[in-house]
Order: sequence, then C-alpha cells, then structure tokens
Amino acid sequence: MDAASRTNPPVVSDSSPSARSAQDEPGDAPFAVAGNLSDDALADAIDRDVADRLVRGLPVPLSRFMGAIGESARRPLSLDAAIDGALRALAASGSSLTEAVGHLAAEHPALRRVIESTATISMLFGPSGAAHEALESSGDERPIPSRFGKALPDGKGRYELVEALGERRPARVFRAIDHLLSRPDAQVEVVVKTLGRADDQAQLDVAIEEARLLRVLRHEAVVDLVDSGVSDDAEVYLVTEFVHGASLRDHLDARGRPTPSEGARLVASLAHAMGIAHRAGVIHCDLSPANLMVDRDGRVRIVDLGSAAHVDSTPALDRALRGTPGFMPPEQGDPSARAARTLDVYALGAVLFWMLTGQSANGRDSKEIEALLRGRADPRVWRSESLLAAGVPRGLGRITLAAIDIDPSRRPPDAEALARRLDHWLEEDARAQLPWQDQALSWARRHPRMALLLTIGATAVVTLSIMTLWLTPREVPRRGVAYTLMTARSDRAQAYAMSRYDRSLRIDRDEARALLAWLPQILGTARAPAPAVREWMSTPEGARLASLLSGLQIIAGRHGESAQIDSSVLRATLAVLLLAQQRDPEPGLRSGGTDLETQFSPGDPIRSIAESVRRGAAARAVGEGLRTGRTKPGWPAPERALVDLDQSIRENIVAERDVIVLLLREQRDLLAAAMAARSLRPAASIGSTEGAAAPPRN
Repeated sequence: MDAASRTNPPVVSDSSPSARSAQDEPGDAPFAVAGNLSDDALADAIDRDVADRLVRGLPVPLSRFMGAIGESARRPLSLDAAIDGALRALAASGSSLTEAVGHLAAEHPALRRVIESTATISMLFGPSGAAHEALESSGDERPIPSRFGKALPDGKGRYELVEALGERRPARVFRAIDHLLSRPDAQVEVVVKTLGRADDQAQLDVAIEEARLLRVLRHEAVVDLVDSGVSDDAEVYLVTEFVHGASLRDHLDARGRPTPSEGARLVASLAHAMGIAHRAGVIHCDLSPANLMVDRDGRVRIVDLGSAAHVDSTPALDRALRGTPGFMPPEQGDPSARAARTLDVYALGAVLFWMLTGQSANGRDSKEIEALLRGRADPRVWRSESLLAAGVPRGLGRITLAAIDIDPSRRPPDAEALARRLDHWLEEDARAQLPWQDQALSWARRHPRMALLLTIGATAVVTLSIMTLWLTPREVPRRGVAYTLMTARSDRAQAYAMSRYDRSLRIDRDEARALLAWLPQILGTARAPAPAVREWMSTPEGARLASLLSGLQIIAGRHGESAQIDSSVLRATLAVLLLAQQRDPEPGLRSGGTDLETQFSPGDPIRSIAESVRRGAAARAVGEGLRTGRTKPGWPAPERALVDLDQSIRENIVAERDVIVLLLREQRDLLAAAMAARSLRPAASIGSTEGAAAPPRN
C-alpha cells in the first residue's frame, strides 16, 4: 500500500452508484468507496467496515462488497478480506466453519476455491482454535499408566503406557515400555501412537498408510517402525522406536544457533531422507522443528508421518490445517491445490532459514505470517536482510532463498535436488577451510585442462624460479584433502555405528562407544603412538571391536547399507583389525556384494587402505607358502608381493597412517625372512626398517 493511502484512509461514501451493493437490512447503508483505490487500500477499507459491523452486530454478507471489488481476479487482496469478513460474521452468529464455507460457496459457486483457501488460513490463525476443533473427534481418555496392545501370556497388553507425549485427535502419542522386548535388567522404551477405533475405515487406512511409509523410508534420519496392528480392545495403533533427546526447537534453545555448515549438514541429512519419500511419491506436508527430534548422538530424526500425502493428490481441508504456519508454503493453504514435492522443499528451506537466523521464513510475527500465507506480503527483502545480518555465507544464502521461494516453480524440484545443492556447498566450504596449497591442488584436480595451460604458461615465464624451488629440499605435504576427508568420514562412521547399535550385538552401549573411539587412531586421523595402538589391536579388547564391527556389518546388510560411505569406513577398520590379528581380512573387504577396492575411485583413502590390507594379506600368505612349501594358484610371486607392499608402505607414510605402515612392515619382514630361508634375494625397499637377511654365498 502506498503511504498516502495509509495516511489518508479512503472516504466511505453512501451515494456512489457504481460501488453500491445489496443492503442487508432496511436503512442499512451500502458499502461504497470514493475514488479508484488500489487493491491493498480497498482491502483495508473492507477490514474496517467488517470490524465496525461486527461491533454493531450487523450481518456481513459477501455480496455487500462485490460491487466495489468488481473483477475479482484483479483484486485478490480485497476479495480475501471480504470473504474473511463474511466467514467471521457467520461464525459469530453460531455457524460452524464448515457450514459457513458451504453457505458462501452455495451463494457464490464461482468463488468456491477462493472461499475454501481463505477459510483454511482463517482456521490456522483464528483465535477460537477452530483448526483444532475441526480435527478433533470424540474419544475417551486413557489412564496413565495402563497396559495396551495385544495380550502377552500373562494376560496383559504388550505395552505399558507411562507418559502422554502429545495429542492431535483422533491420534494420541504415548511413551511406553515394551514388555515383550524388555529384560529384567533393561527396559525397552518405544512410542505408541493410537489412531482411533478399528471400525473407522478412514482411521484404519491412515494407520496402514503411515506404517507402509515407515517401512519404505529406511534411513538413519527416520524413526524405525517396531509394530503395528489392532489392539485387543479394537484400537488401531503404530509403535516406533523411542528417540532419547529433545525436539529440534528445544535443542537449539538450549545450545544456541548452529554454525552455517552445521545447519546445512543437518538439513542435507533430512533432505536425503525425504528424497527417498519423494521417489516413492510421498510428501510429508508438515516438516517443522516440532516434528524433528535430536537424539543423543546429535542426529536429527523425523518422528511423525501422520500428515503425509501422495504426489498430485488433492489434500483434504484437515491435511492443509496440519501444516505449521511458520514453515508451510503459501500454496499449502489452498485445499484444492495438488500436493507437490515442492511443499517439503519449502519446509526444509524454512527450517534451515530458522536455524540460520532464528526467525520464521514466513514472517517475524503472527501478523506477518498470516499476511504472507494470504498472499498480502512480499518477504524477499527482509529475508535477504536477515540472512545478511546473521552472517550466512552467500552461497548458502542463495540455496536457502531458492528453497523458500514463493513461486514453487523456482524451487528445487524435490528434496534430493536440495540435498545435492547443500552437499555441493558443504564440499566447497570444506575446501575453503584447507590451506591455500591444498585448495589449489583440489582446484587442479577438478579443472585439469585449465591447470595444464596455467602450468605451461607459468613454466615459460618463471622457469628459473621453478627450477630453484624444485631443487630446494622440502618435506612432502603431511596434511591434505585426503586426510581432511578421512577425518570427517571417521567421525561420521562412529555416529552411524551408534545409530545402528542394538542389543543383539551383546555389547553394552557405553562399551561400544568406547571401542569405536579407537577408529580414528587405527585409521591415522587421530594422533597416537603407533606401537601402542598396534599392541592394543591384538588384545581381547581389539577382538571385541572386531566382533562389534562384524555385527554392525550384518545390520548394515540387513538395511541395504553395505555400500554407504559410513559403513565402508567401518569395513575398512575391520579389515585392518583382522590383518593385525593374523586373520583373513576378506570379511571386511567384501560385504553385501561390494568390494571396497572397486567401490571407490583411485586415490580415495578408503580404497588405499583396502588395497594396502589386501597386499599385506597376500604377502603373509606368500610367506607362509614359502615356509610350508605349499602355494595356491593366484598368489603373486614373492618379488611382486614385495614391490606391491613397498608401494603401499610409501602411500601410507605420506597419508600418516602410521599403524597401517607398522602392520605392512611386519608383513614385509616376515616375507623377506621366508625368502631368505629359501635362498631368494628380496628386492631392496625403503619401507623396511630392518634389512632382509641376505642369502648365503656359495
């Protein structure tokens, strides 16, 4: 609205014939305005007229304002204000919102879609709590504590409800103890969600659909389904794992806003999980901090799929109401709009915006949020200013603004596309944290032709300087991109391992966490004396870690995650442990039909470790064959095994994987001794700490 319109409100005239509409009562002045007002100014005039009539107890028919509005497509704000006023008047006279919508739609059938959309926004922000009233259904309160579910042999229900966590009728959510899975010394906590009576087909369909979604969405960011069915007292229910932690909102209230990279990494994880749902044609429709939990390991989990819809389905009015106003896109408030993947993209972007700035992407207060959802506000300027004031990097800011664009066609098409953008930004951000030498090396690998041209030009201009630098002794760079990459992977692998931990591993959770803390030291991403780590790997504790990693591989295979990077780090560690314990490392190198050497590209740290372990195992087998006189087809010649082993020793020295270097040197010395005993001359190597025994002279 222009300044003049707000400073000088439009004059309401009783005599303008062009704006005259039907009167409501004898003697009731019609609504009319002087002059050709803008859409925004006319909407304000309608709001004031509605407020005045409600105070005086007069009816507010929609037809009262249609003459002044004229062609509705050219005055959407005025039409929205008129419909909202008519709905409020009917509600004040005792009509339910559903009756009011039906009444107006019957009087103005051409405006049915606009009336339903306006009603949805009014219900979300109405002071009467109509939205909650529309969703509620009758039901008896369940006492706490009480037993629930199908009866166990003791005649009582399987689940003991101990705490009510929330309610959105007919659904109620409880924290419960699963007496079937619990042991005397360890209780298993779960979440029980009741969804109404089994004779209600609609609620039964909702339960079946949510259970199906939980089975499809196998991802570390989504809670696992434990059980579903109908209880002995004919109530539909779902049971999921209990996440020990706090909601994302409470977590950030306690710890403060995350850094830009932490926020991007968190939303990228959620986007990958929702990408699986989007490929299955499912949309969440209510992603918000209240529906996201942060567990003890710092991972964010999606805990509620009760508002989900199928792609291109027409959401019912109650589904539109289940959105969270501060995080839902404007088009979600239209009950006749088709459900699209961009609804979730907007919500993920809104969550990211909220974490980065501390503000809702839809407005800084309830009035701004309502105005945006009604299409009365343009948030682009203040959104950009908020990101700038919060110090958000420009690239991440552009991704965030694209995800929460008011126009759905300008957003990323689905959650996986958003995840790829965030992953790319995180990679660029990680490179920016490296020393400039490593940044240049990374750039050259990504742009080899340009790097070659620059190298040729620089060589032609500063040949003498290059030669001087070439002849100057210098150390091999000790910390590069591969080291930084492996450090991040080992940290993620520990978190992944704890996320897949369960009691079938027969190792206490705290002991498992302590054993997994050895991963960085074994892989060389944490400083530790190599001889001490090597000695520990041969102890019973080292054997316990190998058993734990083997069990985790079985669980990863069960979830189809053997080829994931986090699982691959655990497999590489298991292979190193098995080599140190004089056992066959192949169970770690091969799992779920994948081979670590072929899974990763040349130069990748995991491939380098797998190749080193396999060469060490081959050298040990060749040496054993020389000592026993038994060889197998496919084994390399002793000289070839020594050359390969020396190459792996050099690579691991550069990568600072000291424990693996120590293991490989052990295998080389054993092979060299076996060759000497058979009067074979081993090749000289820079990797051996002790010279191999020379064969006797004739």
